[in-house]
Amino acid sequence: MEERRKHPRLKRDSVIRIRTPIGIEPVVRWEGVVTNMSEGGVFVAQVPLQDFCPEMAVEAEILGEGWDHRMPTLSMKVIRVGQSGIALVYQEAEVALWDSTYLPESVNPSW
Repeated sequence: MEERRKHPRLKRDSVIRIRTPIGIEPVVRWEGVVTNMSEGGVFVAQVPLQDFCPEMAVEAEILGEGWDHRMPTLSMKVIRVGQSGIALVYQEAEVALWDSTYLPESVNPSW
């Protein structure tokens, strides 16, 4: 299978809470585990796969050590449902959420 990933992956083991977007009825909530993440999105395991489909809009909150509980909910979209979990991409981001090149030069000097 051709590798289509655009960003390197970071292995994680964080809890993620997923729900249908505000205004969509009925409200459905799931909880899973982020197994890896990148600048483009996350891969989530331990969720009921039959509840998800590609292009489905969701809101997500990542919990656990290293995450600020005041961080706003992330708008995301399901892009793949696989045998071991679902792939979610970030939506509505002005800049890539994990790209250090957007930091000021004083924080990210060009050596």
